[in-house]
Amino acid sequence: MDNIQVFMRIRPLSEDEYRRDRTAESAVRILADNMVSIPSQRSENFTFDYVGDENCPQHEVFEAVGRRAVDQCMQGYNGTIFAYGQTGSGKTFTMQGARDEFTGPDDELRGLIPRCFECLFERIAEEEARTNGRVKYLCRASYIEIYNETIYDLLDPLTRTCAMREDIKRGVFIDNVTEETVQDPNEAYDVFVRGTTNRHVSATSMNRESSRSHSVLMLVIQSLTQMDSGLTEIRESRFNLVDLAGSERQKLANTSGLRLKEAANINKSLSTL
Repeated sequence: MDNIQVFMRIRPLSEDEYRRDRTAESAVRILADNMVSIPSQRSENFTFDYVGDENCPQHEVFEAVGRRAVDQCMQGYNGTIFAYGQTGSGKTFTMQGARDEFTGPDDELRGLIPRCFECLFERIAEEEARTNGRVKYLCRASYIEIYNETIYDLLDPLTRTCAMREDIKRGVFIDNVTEETVQDPNEAYDVFVRGTTNRHVSATSMNRESSRSHSVLMLVIQSLTQMDSGLTEIRESRFNLVDLAGSERQKLANTSGLRLKEAANINKSLSTL
């Protein structure tokens, strides 16, 4: 089914894993460009739309996953990219990049979210130039997280809570969420960085900077086309970039107190998402 694609990225061994056993190897064996097996657990093979190995760079992930999604949104279709996996498996690195080292468009470690910004506004500039200004685009961005079953507005200085609503015209939407107009990648970067700073993260035994919430960066892409008849055609699409909090076993993560409550709510929050 072309509308839904599943991509797999295999992370390299962490420093702790390598330190414990310098002869350790990946538990996943790549059989082809889109097929893997797990020899220690199962005999069958698993097929995906794309498989990235331990040495797969960020730009290659974007070319396989992000560019097509951006192109589809430019054509008026809604799109969503989300990363799912166990805590410490590299979801946030894949979506955002190195959390403390993001330096802008020249950062080779930047993830899918900033690369999608660059591609989106590049495509917008190309389309507006191709149509000699007959087509104008407007982009609005909002950034939320779902933490312990509650939706928070990451762009609000007070990080206030929001409610999820539904009506006939708008469908499902987040009520009273902050929306900011972004006109170029730099403005989108600013929204991204400000929201990321407000996310809930904490250390566990499995991940020094474990995301304790699901984050959703939402872009509304609206195009206005001046027709020869004098009418204006309006087309709107939504592009959601989601970094899910990782599932974890309490025995391995050694969580307790608030961290344990967060872990229990991570999977429950998927229903809200």
